[in-house]
Amino acid sequence: MEKPTTKLSAQDRVILFCVATGIDHGAAGILAQAMQSMAIRGFIAHNRENGAYTLTDSGRATLTAILEDAAVVTTDDRSVPLT
Repeated sequence: MEKPTTKLSAQDRVILFCVATGIDHGAAGILAQAMQSMAIRGFIAHNRENGAYTLTDSGRATLTAILEDAAVVTTDDRSVPLT
């Protein structure tokens, strides 16, 4: 069975990582249009007042799944919290 995370492009994955870590998407070469697409798809939310992006529950779960697949995050007490 195909995992939902396999449907994400490399750019989508970079966006999730940038939002989770607070890296400016522009500095990573991600255009505003791509950020808007991820927001429309429900992975991130945009605060229009301060311009900040945050992960939605869906985005957080997706990034966690990506990191678990890569053996970066474990599901025990040593897991990396994603804000």
